[in-house]
Amino acid sequence: MVPEHLKEVRDRRRAWIEKARAAVKDRLTKEIGYWDHRAEELKVQEQAGRPNARLNSQEARRRADDLQGRLQKRMEQLDLESQVSALPPVALGGLVVVPAGLMALMTGHPSTLHLWWARRPLAAARAVIFAQMVDDPSSHPDIFRTEKAQEKERQRLFKIIEDLVKWENTTNEAA
Repeated sequence: MVPEHLKEVRDRRRAWIEKARAAVKDRLTKEIGYWDHRAEELKVQEQAGRPNARLNSQEARRRADDLQGRLQKRMEQLDLESQVSALPPVALGGLVVVPAGLMALMTGHPSTLHLWWARRPLAAARAVIFAQMVDDPSSHPDIFRTEKAQEKERQRLFKIIEDLVKWENTTNEAA
């Protein structure tokens, strides 16, 4: 599953990067050409004794050089972005469940206890973690092409979450 997913992500990412690379190169190359041409025009005007009060040839040349540097830097960034590799998953969140009895012993004041929003912390935690790990079907238009297919998949995922929340399924490793 991981190699196929990695290939799919890598192909999609590289296609996006090549599109971005072409757009950036086209736009910045046009701007560089404009400022190169403008610098030459201004240099000719300055040599003829008609300097431009707002912009001189050195400023136009500096802008062209800055754009060349930006183009090179952006191409390097896109090269780095195209390097997609499989890494181990990284936990972005966590959950600590403290039993009410232990909390009462630690604080000594049962009235200060925070009541858990669902009196089934393990089942609720499993459902929350599952919901965080699964993408909404609308984020995969290549797999779920129609709104109807997306809604069908969404309902299937909701059913899985409903099964995870059931207290009876707390010890069921398959649920």
